[in-house]
Amino acid sequence: MSHSLHFDGSAGCFIHSLSGIISIEDVLAASLAQANHPDHHARVAAIWDVREADLSLISRDAVRTYAGSGSSVGRQEREDRIVIVVASRHDYAIARQMLGYMDWPPALSHISYDIDDAFTWLANGPT
Repeated sequence: MSHSLHFDGSAGCFIHSLSGIISIEDVLAASLAQANHPDHHARVAAIWDVREADLSLISRDAVRTYAGSGSSVGRQEREDRIVIVVASRHDYAIARQMLGYMDWPPALSHISYDIDDAFTWLANGPT
C-alpha cells in the first residue's frame, strides 16, 4: 500500500492518493495522518483518490467495525466535506458503504469517477 497526503491550499482541501492493496487499517492510518497534519482544522475538506487502489480486502464487516469503533477521527471528520474518487462500480459500492456506515451526511459527501469533478464539487460546496 502506498499513501501520499498533501494539503492543497488553493483548493482548501487535503488530497489522499492511495495505491496498491488497501485494508481498512490503511484507511484508518491515512485518516490519522490527516488529523495530525499541521494544516488540519475543523471542517476541512478531503479528496480520497483510490483509483489506483485495490479495495478488495475491505469487507462490509471491516467497514462496519471501523465505522462503529467510535474513533475520534471518525467523529471529527463527519462534519467535513469528503469526495472519494473511484475507478470501478465495485469501488463505488465500497465507498458508498463506508460513507453510509459512518453516517456521513449525503450533502457533505460525494463519490466520483473523475478527479476534476471532485474539485468542482468541493469548489461549489454541498448542495
